[in-house]
Amino acid sequence: MIAKHAVKLVRMTRSHPRIKRGASVRAAIAIAELTIGFVKIKLPTKEAFLEAVLLALPTRIELDRATDSQQDSTSEMKSLIQSLIEAVENGSEILDEKKK
Repeated sequence: MIAKHAVKLVRMTRSHPRIKRGASVRAAIAIAELTIGFVKIKLPTKEAFLEAVLLALPTRIELDRATDSQQDSTSEMKSLIQSLIEAVENGSEILDEKKK
C-alpha cells in the first residue's frame, strides 16, 4: 500500500505544471523504503510517509521556477511536495491510521 502511494506521488511529479523534471521510479522505491524504515521505528504511517517524501523527493525533481515567485527555492519545494502529498492522501484512505 505504501508503494502504491509512492508511485502515485512520483507519477504526479511528471505531469505537474510547476515541475520541470519529474521523479523516476527509483524515487518511489526510495520513498517506500524510507517510509517502511520510519514505521519500524514507531512513526505513524502518515508522518513516516511525509518525512520520507521530504527526504527523497527534493533532489529527484527540478522545479520550473516562476520569475515572480516570492518564495525561496527550499520553501517553494516544500510547499509543492506538501500539496502533492495532500493530493495523494485525498485520493485514497490508505494512509489514514484509523482505516487500517
